[in-house]
Amino acid sequence: MLYRGRTVLAITVATALLASAATLTALSLAGKADGLLRDAGSTASGAAGGSKPAAAGGLGADELDKLNRAAGLIANESYYSIDRDELIDGAIAGMLGSLGDPYAEYYSKEEAEQLADSADTAFTGIGARAEMLDGELVVVRVLAGTPAERAGLKAGDTLLSVNGDSLKGLAFDEAASRIRGPKGTKAKLQVKRANAAEPIELELIRDRIAAETVSSELDAEGVGILRITKFAFGTSELAAAELGKLESGGMKALIIDLRDNPGGVLGSAESTAELFVPSGRMIVIEEDSQGHRKTITSAGNPTGKTRTYPIVVLINGGSASSAEIVAGALKQSAGATLVGSRTYGKGTVQISFENELGDGSLMKLTVMKWLLPDGSWVEGGGIAPDISVPGLPQQPEPDPQLQAARETALGLVGESRAE
Repeated sequence: MLYRGRTVLAITVATALLASAATLTALSLAGKADGLLRDAGSTASGAAGGSKPAAAGGLGADELDKLNRAAGLIANESYYSIDRDELIDGAIAGMLGSLGDPYAEYYSKEEAEQLADSADTAFTGIGARAEMLDGELVVVRVLAGTPAERAGLKAGDTLLSVNGDSLKGLAFDEAASRIRGPKGTKAKLQVKRANAAEPIELELIRDRIAAETVSSELDAEGVGILRITKFAFGTSELAAAELGKLESGGMKALIIDLRDNPGGVLGSAESTAELFVPSGRMIVIEEDSQGHRKTITSAGNPTGKTRTYPIVVLINGGSASSAEIVAGALKQSAGATLVGSRTYGKGTVQISFENELGDGSLMKLTVMKWLLPDGSWVEGGGIAPDISVPGLPQQPEPDPQLQAARETALGLVGESRAE
């Protein structure tokens, strides 16, 4: 998944492309959003002889002539060597750059193939999630059964170097890309750990890691915790299954942890919201460039159960896009309480067109924005929590946000009983 311009990322993400806010690739006719997925509709079909009809709104004869003249001048007069494929790629990237669309992207055929790998529900990496805190790459979670766990990496560790290359001063994407790598390769990490006088050396073998999109636990006081790390295909079904386990265990209140969830497949997020949002109530509003709006309403919980327990949703600055849709829908349409810190603020939808260019390259464009059920737009501002708790410090154990969410949930159980 490709999430450019963000500071939170799973280092377990696919090896080749840098990740930074939420894009899924590519079924043949699917449009992918930055955190959302929508059907892009029909793609251009090949005509006889392999030629393709010009897209509506394409360049006219005079415009094409001007481009050809420019290409000819470059080919004939430039001192520098010419790669015609790179010339075309650059021209398309330049057109996108003129739009003022911060999420518009162009990927060459090779880049698009690498991006497609990231749509898989498994990744190659070390199995840790990290966040840039005060200019340092800090581990916020180590996934169970991964190379990171086996090597002894811990939440709160600061990553200093990998294979002798310092990570100091690097942008998040660059630092993360050095940690990722092909399956079977070594990653020698130097980490700074609290209460350790000297940096610690850890050696890991990168591996294929199953994506852990949903997990749950039930504490002794009856508070269930449902963690959703991204909205992939099948996440809503996994969430429903975990929810059933919690309810069977006698859950009295539920915490849904959406922290550092960069989004994912829109349909999966909507289906997850339907587990909690009553039938007929709004989940999200989509608005196109002409101001036309489409309201997405809940079909209700597929099991037909009426959920009476209180719900608390944990959010932070890494909760983006589809995660914000779910958080907003549960707050405004299901009465959930939001705890944590303000979300990222990603309120637009991008579609990735992967067949239209005809050579395997891919182009991503913003095609609409989305609004919360009350009509507000989160772009740039995010969603504020009902109960604000500072983000994870460099020592994330104990977890202050989770503690606050648990206390809130138990308090709501008490209020419910008092009524």
